[in-house]
Amino acid sequence: MKYKRLLAALMASAMLTACNDNVVQRQEIIKQEPEMSWDGFNIPLDDDNGWTVTRTNSSVAVTNFAHKVQYVISWEGDMSDGVKEAPKIKKAVLGEALQVTEADMLTVRSVNGTHYSIEFSASSEKGHIYMEM
Repeated sequence: MKYKRLLAALMASAMLTACNDNVVQRQEIIKQEPEMSWDGFNIPLDDDNGWTVTRTNSSVAVTNFAHKVQYVISWEGDMSDGVKEAPKIKKAVLGEALQVTEADMLTVRSVNGTHYSIEFSASSEKGHIYMEM
């Protein structure tokens, strides 16, 4: 009987710790300033700087019409939390060939479908998009 109580207490403690870690991670997503980081620079996404964000169910496009540049981060599946299959990073610049990079990893995390953290990497370069929708 003692073992059952001890086991139940240990399981409850582990579940509480996991829930607390999940809450902390989600609070960190909300605290992030909207931005995209890739290609050696950061693009603030909440400034009046000409950059816009378009989100579909399986991609995010970050576009600047004045500079004629667009980044599209895409994957198979949807915007639900988790590691995504077949991630790609595309960079389109007017007058240049489309650059397509097969990403090594892409993970989506969200809070209430309004705040998103998308982290991705290709070779040794890492990038992210933090956004509110």
